[in-house]
Amino acid sequence: MRITDEQKERANLVNLPQFLMSHGFDLKKVGKEYVWKEHDSLHIKDNGSGERGQWFRFSENKGGDNIGLLREYMDMSFIDAVEALNGELIDRTYTPSRTYESKPVQQTARELSLAEADNCRRVFAYLCKTRGLDYDMLSALVKKGIISQEEKTGNVLFKYYDDQGKAIGAEKVGTSTEHKFKGIATGSAGGHGFEVVHGTGEKAFFFESAIDMLSYLQMHSKELDNCRLVSMMGVKPSIVLDTMLRHNIAPENVFLCSDNDTAGNEFARRLQEQYPDMKRIITPDTYKDWNDMLRNIPKQIEVEQETKTKEVDSVADLMTYGNKMWNNATDNRDKSLISMQLADFQRVQEMLEKSGINYYAYEMNSTVRMAVNDKDTDWLRKIFGNMNVTKSNRPYFPPEKNIIGNTEYRYIPQKEYVTADRDLVLKMADIMARRGMQFSGRIYPSGKGTLTVSHADFVAVRNIKDEVISMRKQFASPDKAQEVGNRDYCANRDTRYYMSKLTPEQFKEVKPFLETSVSYHAVSREGKVAFAVDKENAPAFHRALENAVREVGMLRNMADLGLTMEQNVALSPVVHRLAVEDVKLNLADFFDNRYDEAQFGEMLSLVDAYLSQAPAERYGEHSKLNDMLEAKSSFDRSIELSDFFSQHDFSDEQRAAITAMFVGDVTKGQIDSIDETFTAEDIQAYDEILHNALQESDVADFLTAHKQAVTDRENASKVPTEEEVLFQQADLAKFLAERTLSSDEWEDMAYPLFSSGYLDKHKPSDKATFGYNLSESALYDLAQRFHDGEDIRRELALGLLGGGTTADIEFIFEQGEISDRTYYYTENLRHALHTEKTEDGYHCSFSGMERFVSFEEIGQAFIDRIHEEFDDLAYWAVLDYIKDDIPDISDDTVKELITAFDGAALHGWENGDNQPKLNRIKKALFDVLGDEEQTEKAFACIAKHKYNVTFEPEQPEKQPDSLTFHFGKGDGDEWVSESDIVHDFALAHLRTCDNSVPIVYPFYHGGIIKKVNQVNLTWGIKIFCAKTKNESEIEKSSDFGRKFGRNPVEKRSFTRNFSTKLVRK
Repeated sequence: MRITDEQKERANLVNLPQFLMSHGFDLKKVGKEYVWKEHDSLHIKDNGSGERGQWFRFSENKGGDNIGLLREYMDMSFIDAVEALNGELIDRTYTPSRTYESKPVQQTARELSLAEADNCRRVFAYLCKTRGLDYDMLSALVKKGIISQEEKTGNVLFKYYDDQGKAIGAEKVGTSTEHKFKGIATGSAGGHGFEVVHGTGEKAFFFESAIDMLSYLQMHSKELDNCRLVSMMGVKPSIVLDTMLRHNIAPENVFLCSDNDTAGNEFARRLQEQYPDMKRIITPDTYKDWNDMLRNIPKQIEVEQETKTKEVDSVADLMTYGNKMWNNATDNRDKSLISMQLADFQRVQEMLEKSGINYYAYEMNSTVRMAVNDKDTDWLRKIFGNMNVTKSNRPYFPPEKNIIGNTEYRYIPQKEYVTADRDLVLKMADIMARRGMQFSGRIYPSGKGTLTVSHADFVAVRNIKDEVISMRKQFASPDKAQEVGNRDYCANRDTRYYMSKLTPEQFKEVKPFLETSVSYHAVSREGKVAFAVDKENAPAFHRALENAVREVGMLRNMADLGLTMEQNVALSPVVHRLAVEDVKLNLADFFDNRYDEAQFGEMLSLVDAYLSQAPAERYGEHSKLNDMLEAKSSFDRSIELSDFFSQHDFSDEQRAAITAMFVGDVTKGQIDSIDETFTAEDIQAYDEILHNALQESDVADFLTAHKQAVTDRENASKVPTEEEVLFQQADLAKFLAERTLSSDEWEDMAYPLFSSGYLDKHKPSDKATFGYNLSESALYDLAQRFHDGEDIRRELALGLLGGGTTADIEFIFEQGEISDRTYYYTENLRHALHTEKTEDGYHCSFSGMERFVSFEEIGQAFIDRIHEEFDDLAYWAVLDYIKDDIPDISDDTVKELITAFDGAALHGWENGDNQPKLNRIKKALFDVLGDEEQTEKAFACIAKHKYNVTFEPEQPEKQPDSLTFHFGKGDGDEWVSESDIVHDFALAHLRTCDNSVPIVYPFYHGGIIKKVNQVNLTWGIKIFCAKTKNESEIEKSSDFGRKFGRNPVEKRSFTRNFSTKLVRK
């Protein structure tokens, strides 16, 4: 049955979403398009009346019209698809492989299967070390169960859940640094993404990946509240809109945080066109995405592929001209290169722009290097005259899909299509880009190209096409049709015409292969080739043309392998036979320029044997293709092994063990883990663990253990350097503390922490801070707790230290100690200390060595350093005042007095109610000064100006016998000295109130005592008892009592002697 053009056009104008939904497709509307829930990358245009239906599947980068979708997803033939869309299949039925019948909306969700490992070692290793994410943040998310590790692959699973807390999907990210992988777990629900919620979640932030989202969260954790951070797993408007709908989020609370690249910016722009209240958050232009910003990895500067043939100092040295899209979309084998002086180029530049041809050039050092199509060189010679034309010697192949344009296909509204030959399309694209028109396009290997533009721009694009064609006709010399072929047109009896898809350049390559097998006549003109063949020869001609095209394509692929001329000659019969028989075999997959002569010969023999088999045998159990695949695997593995050995210095024994290991199913990636530190036994053990390990972590554990064993062996035999010794001995807590505060901050913190009564007299300022984030109010609270005996070390350290998780700190070793005084030293003497903040302190590493410093240690270092500052301040304060009381005292004596005071002071001495504690301090001061009056003055001065405690210095009493007393009248009167009175008093009060302890006992054993049995002792007794430490100066209390117990004369004599000693002392 023949389908008319009218039927096709009418079928493509049907509203495609309505048709599909009536046939059981579950679609959801997203903006102005529909998305198929089963494949959320399939977008379907909601075409209006008179508009052609269109669809595009982004994951496969393909699309088409209404008819194409039914053929692709309903397995209809072309005729059935047209009739179904036109409603002409009412009495007929079709049975696609997947049936979409009209039925109630009741979908059976695909089962989500997540095989999760029991640990997340590879997850932490990859996300922390490679991606720079914070361990504590990841650990919290792992504990919540929203991040886990896939069991077999080790991939990261970023899981997402429904409102009932059930896992409904997962974003998967590979943990290998060599092979990047991103995907979505089978059975994942559409319209959702991995998300982290803070607070109410009323604001929504959308990112292209989970890693970008966590990077942003890490950098802005303190600023985010009541928000929901969502990964779109790409640029998917459906996830944004579905999330808004589920959680009732208004557009003004939506923040688009996609990448700072073409796709990310275009995605945000399109959504903001539909929802102007949405906000855009973007990285600085220096960074492509949020993870690059976190790791401080700037965008790579791209140098045009043509300019890489020259060494240049910077991209700024180049000035480019012409059509960049043409250059990037064209194979270098189809280009010619022209060199000229800048002045010559400027003379003809305007003519080049108006000629309609494509070119691309760059200028450096007043010389212009220009690339043009091979077919345009003859025309250029007419302009430039005798010019130097060469072929490019640098291989360049355009991308397989070869997409051009300044806008993604999905974002072009009311799409229209323009198709023409490749060069015309690329020239049109260049002009459209300069005029600011939005378009997308694709260049096909056939030499054709298609531009996708909006309906509003369609007329302008058609005018540009006509404009370019006019340019080419105006500047090109009149070009009559060029007859090509090996048969005269008139020789045909019944001519059939055929317009080829080949360009003249492509036909030149095919022609030698075509002429050897068939007769034909052809005409080449305006970039096209038309054939005229006799009717009876037409089938043979078409077969020959197809064979020639296939053969040329195979030879091009083989040429890319870089085989020798002899090898290409040997392969040419095989290539010809493959082309003629149309064997679906990519010969380039089985040969390599690294094969030696024997390997090449063996593979060629296997290919010949394969072609000698009957077609049925080629696909059977005994196909020689199996032998070819086995030989290729063996050859490739031997080449990989040879390359691997060339990178290492293995012994023969190690080589033998590795070779035996590689013969099995061990991969090249697993072999790469072996180095010279592996013994032959280690290699065998590694091979065994690879085959017997129950999970991948066992292999990782083995390699880690081996690395540690090697490190231990090296360390055991290694003589530590001076730096290694110094680093292990360094006081890192003191180093980290002392580099944090300024000199003013140390001084300002000394008084609240160590000055008695300071907190009672002063109030904290609301504006003052210390270190990185410790307010003065918080410092005063910590100081009060410190005075109360609490441990404030951890809180003090956390308040004063910076908030960053990692840092590299410059330091030097100065006089055997670690110091940050690096500005005094040249760079070659400086080192870097890498610190990583953890929950309990800092991991510090330097030159392969690691040490841990707790927050308590750092806090103690802060306290010690602040106390040193307080002591220094107190010294100067005491020094200023003590000289008023003791003018001749030296600075060193003052330091000695303060040290003696601090050493003798016991807890609670400041209260002044414990005389022994005060006497202990005065005794220490007296040992330094040797003078009672100065001792009292020094004690009062230090107590006041260092400890803010006031004591009045005691005035010494008058010494005994400085007075005499007169008793009676006349000559019989008696003059009695003060010592006699003491003697008589002692006789009268020989015993204490309990009549058991001699009164002298307290004299010797009690130190300075002011009262015994309510009686004040004189100054002489006090001084004597304070100074007497030698038993030769006074008898023990028992001897003293015995002498007192003798006759009155002895008692009186002894008492006088005792009194005399008191006076003398």
